[in-house]
Amino acid sequence: MTDRMRKYAIDFFTGHIGPANSKEKLSAFLRKHSGKLCPHVEGVTYDVEIRGLVEAEPGIFHGVFAKIRKDELPHAGKAGHPDRDLGLAQDEGLVDKNHFVYYEQNELLVMQANRHAGTAVALGKYLTDIHGQLAVSFNPVLQPDATRRLMREDLTPVQIETSFARPTNPDLYPDDDWSPGLLDMLSQLGGGNVKLSVTADRKRAAEGADKLTDRARRVAQAFRQIPNVRKVKINMEDDEGIIYPIDLIADRLKVKIEISVSGRYPNEAGMFKALKGAKNDQLDNLQQIFGIPGANLN
Repeated sequence: MTDRMRKYAIDFFTGHIGPANSKEKLSAFLRKHSGKLCPHVEGVTYDVEIRGLVEAEPGIFHGVFAKIRKDELPHAGKAGHPDRDLGLAQDEGLVDKNHFVYYEQNELLVMQANRHAGTAVALGKYLTDIHGQLAVSFNPVLQPDATRRLMREDLTPVQIETSFARPTNPDLYPDDDWSPGLLDMLSQLGGGNVKLSVTADRKRAAEGADKLTDRARRVAQAFRQIPNVRKVKINMEDDEGIIYPIDLIADRLKVKIEISVSGRYPNEAGMFKALKGAKNDQLDNLQQIFGIPGANLN
């Protein structure tokens, strides 16, 4: 097959390990596994593992998050001809991959968006499993303006709206203390599509009673991690009653890259180079978000 150009979507996240006040850094945990064979985690229908994890440069890690599908494998074939078995060995499956680059600076994850291989939620659950003690999670990085609105202490959440198709795979649930119960309830009810709106009670007279708790910010971020989410919006209000809307889907930091592909799959070296290039293209935005000189992000 001849070389051709192919586009890929790239997402940005910040990595966290343990509770909010934890001093442990995910980059330190990755460094312990760098250059080693990472363990695989077995599931009923697929296994997951990180392949080729290395600290390619000081504070910069390369890796491939791989999902090996073992169940309901497709057949090969072409139009007008009978299909055939793929001829895989008994212990083999189909491999889907997400390439990623992780930066110790700001604990920044730059990840290829390949839903077939898994999301940042699935990567966090895998890292949680191999850590064995502390939970690992990834929060999407928002555009600078949205980040400023979300983090402003003088703004209070007053409404959250979201809609999504209910995930049928519990492994895709966000790693928090509320979503598994909510989604399990929807499963018992037979719900497939979810539309949810949580609004502050403005009729209550007690001071602060017309506000949602500040935890709403984290809840809204967790909704963003649910696969097939169509809308996640949070409205923030200042002391004068002015509303500042934040769209956690449209306002997230994301880019498209285009690289040369030989055959059906991208070259790993080329993909890592493109991921780093995508991050470097966002230096101005990252400087605004993290508040550090752009030169330190190289």
